[in-house]
Parts: sequence; C-alpha cells; structure tokens
Amino acid sequence: MSASIWDSGGTSVTPVTIKRQSWLLSTAQSAFTLTEFTYTPGANQLIVIVNGVVQDLDLGDYEETSTNIVTTTFTVGVGERVSIIGLGVE
Repeated sequence: MSASIWDSGGTSVTPVTIKRQSWLLSTAQSAFTLTEFTYTPGANQLIVIVNGVVQDLDLGDYEETSTNIVTTTFTVGVGERVSIIGLGVE
C-alpha cells in the first residue's frame, strides 16, 4: 500500500510504502522472521506491537537483528499477538 499526500503549500509529498505482518503465537518465542517485507536496521522503519502495546527500540524492548528478523528482549507467550509494521520498506 502506498499513498500520495499534499502538504499545505500544495506540493506533492513522496509516497511511503506501509506493510504489516502479524502473528498469533501457538508457541512462545522472541524472534520474528519477516516474510512479507525487509527493512534496514537502524533506519527507524519499524513499529513493533505486542498485545496492542507499542514497543520501544530505544528502551530496549526489541532489537533489529537483521533485514528480516526482529527479536524481542522478552519471550512472547502462547496466545499473544505480535504485529510489525514497516514504513518505507521493501
């Protein structure tokens, strides 16, 4: 999905691709492999949500392990939900 928006001066703003991948866990885990998109670690492209709570990279809630793996610094339990949203990703 991408969108084009206009700023207040009427100038076109570059579209941003937004993608999401979600899991409902059947086993406890902390590493999540993205298959729908890749990202650039350190580029501030991800929003990581666990059970509706946005996780904070700067506070150490998760690590951007590689271009397609995100690792939470805690174990996410069975029946819990994880969503990872990528902004400007491929």
